[in-house]
Amino acid sequence: MNDKLFRYGAAVVLANSAVNLPHAAAHVGESAYLPPLANAFVTLVIVLAPFVALGLLRAGRLRAGAWLLFGSMLGALLFGVVYHFVLPGPDNVAQVRAGPWQLPFQATSALLVVVEAAGVGVGGWMLSTLGRSTLKSKPEA
Repeated sequence: MNDKLFRYGAAVVLANSAVNLPHAAAHVGESAYLPPLANAFVTLVIVLAPFVALGLLRAGRLRAGAWLLFGSMLGALLFGVVYHFVLPGPDNVAQVRAGPWQLPFQATSALLVVVEAAGVGVGGWMLSTLGRSTLKSKPEA
């Protein structure tokens, strides 16, 4: 089971990174810079935490890795929805300046919602699977 959890986790983390890289480029191209605290959140929760979760899964720390993956993907999803679709400003898809980076910014913002929602689902599935395996392995009273 460890290998299966790691493979699913790796797929989500790599897909998330594959979308985050062009999204970051679109941020730069659009000059859509975030405030320092938001940048810190992006760096720690959205970029680094999924890779730490993957390391924990690989090391056999399944429950910790699953929780970190679930939490980081949920945090990324909520952050992205709020900044890209709710709050007004240069990071909102409806307010991005017209130009060569407008469509890439909007497309990657939408793709991030899909990938991060999948990450939340995979993290939740991992936690559910681990919870069931813990219940099965407990001796009967």
